[in-house]
Amino acid sequence: MDLSCKHGGPPPWILKEAGQKGCAAMDHRRKTLFSGELGPLMLLSHVVLGNNLVTDRFTRRQFDLPVQAWSALYAISQFPGIRAKEIAFLFPRPQNTISRALATLEERGLITREASGEDAREKLLFISPEGEATLKPLISASLERQKELFGGLTGEQTRTLMSLLELVVESPGLIDSTAMDGSVFDQADGTEAESQSRWITGGSSSAGAKAE
Repeated sequence: MDLSCKHGGPPPWILKEAGQKGCAAMDHRRKTLFSGELGPLMLLSHVVLGNNLVTDRFTRRQFDLPVQAWSALYAISQFPGIRAKEIAFLFPRPQNTISRALATLEERGLITREASGEDAREKLLFISPEGEATLKPLISASLERQKELFGGLTGEQTRTLMSLLELVVESPGLIDSTAMDGSVFDQADGTEAESQSRWITGGSSSAGAKAE
């Protein structure tokens, strides 16, 4: 049996429809994708999307929270008084996605907003006791998930992987892309891409002001 069909292989519905043979075929396609001209980008996307899929399913079932709300809650717990646009810097997502996540957390009583002493229009975010109680089992589950993902690597391999990924994160092209500057946002609304970039980086824009 091809072990890849059991470990990191196609999802159950593909196995059910195509059987072991179909599993091997899908695994071959994935490997072909990863070894192609867009291999590094496809591999990184696969890891990120796969983990988001698992995490989002868990947080919704157990806590009725989408994955973006969990990551926002974690950021707020780590950095009391953080602002919405700073969360977007730590966990790059569209501003409306983060705004909805924060609204959900506030409605559930998991976070509070306080006016900044420097600018009353700017809101600082803090986790509540209820939020701390919700976060505790989420962190425990995430630590187990982390072991699950990286358990096959040695300590040295994990450190090497982290160092390489940090180089990618520090690349200015991660968020501010020259290659994909003409995005679908530009075509649909000429102001969307610009306001999104300003909101994340802290530049002035009406969208950024609204998101606070």
